[in-house]
Amino acid sequence: MWLHKMSYGVTYYVVNSNRNEGKEYFEINRDTGEIFTKIIFDREKQGAYALEVEARDGAPSARPNSNGQPNSVTKFIRIGIADKNDNPPYFDKDLYEAEVDENEDIQHTVLTVTAKDHDD
Repeated sequence: MWLHKMSYGVTYYVVNSNRNEGKEYFEINRDTGEIFTKIIFDREKQGAYALEVEARDGAPSARPNSNGQPNSVTKFIRIGIADKNDNPPYFDKDLYEAEVDENEDIQHTVLTVTAKDHDD
């Protein structure tokens, strides 16, 4: 007599709930669990998203009160958005002025300016 154990794979889903802020921006491969982006992100608008996903096995659960539903678990996954150098540098002022004495030493600092940009 041969016993054949059935193989039940795990499937993955993005949870459709109001508290799942990332559901519109990511999708998941049901078979592998790989998460993909659906939009182009801007780090300056939002730096991270919480994505709630669910994994279900394919077999009816043996747990009491499961009503034959598969076992499942949900988790939040935090996805950080890395910054891209997409903002040009700028100076605080349009004009900087400085004076230097004619007898100052060579390599004397005359003026220090600093440029900024909106990238983190």
